[in-house]
Amino acid sequence: MAALHPDPAFDRELRRSLAVVNRGAAAVGDVLDVARRVRTGDIGGWEREWQRTADLALARGDELNGGDDLDGACRAFLRAAEYYRQAGIFSDGESRRALDMAHVNAFRAAMPLLPVAAEIVEITDAASDGSGSQRLRGYLFRVAAGTGRPLVLATVGADSTAEAGYPLVAMPVIERGMNCLILDCCLERPARRPATACWRRALPVAARWIAERPDLEGAPLVLLPGSDPFGDELAGVAEAEPFTAGPTPLELGDVQSCA
Repeated sequence: MAALHPDPAFDRELRRSLAVVNRGAAAVGDVLDVARRVRTGDIGGWEREWQRTADLALARGDELNGGDDLDGACRAFLRAAEYYRQAGIFSDGESRRALDMAHVNAFRAAMPLLPVAAEIVEITDAASDGSGSQRLRGYLFRVAAGTGRPLVLATVGADSTAEAGYPLVAMPVIERGMNCLILDCCLERPARRPATACWRRALPVAARWIAERPDLEGAPLVLLPGSDPFGDELAGVAEAEPFTAGPTPLELGDVQSCA
């Protein structure tokens, strides 16, 4: 594929949005329109154009949600969530925090309209070594009620969010009939660098949370490492926990594109 933008960083992010077009979380026309309007290195322009596009998608979601097209409303909210994420990806300070909040709020507007049950998950667990508490946040997506259905734990990458993980990771998992738990270490952005040590602590915390849920009793557990430099090592960490290491998000995407 030819480059979408002469700026390599912008091109990489534009391609990322195109990757979720078939999941309803972006539109090709929107992505190409932003690419056309933003100059190389213009971070301010990137933020403005993506925020403008996100605001339009959010308004469209509100409009459709008030009518009969709930599926259209859901897709519009998912687009807004992706676009707000893009708007803030290179920003910092108060602007970044506001866009991150808009990203979360747009996704949560879509949650009641998703084709599967979705639950907000927040876990705080005190470390046994006295090093502080482990804070995790994310979402549990369930295909159907009942125990014994495989549960995939997906850890988002360093430049992603639990919300962005729904179209990119959870949807392919759900299509295969499995439930999906997406968790993030809750670190502040833009200095979001989930270290391997963070996830070494997070995995047993997640395992304990799952074990305390009667509705997840007997579920085979599969770890889907994030698409970051720690992915391979996390797969090794999983061997010490009650998880089976699964494919990477990239491998899931390869399977999905061949379906």
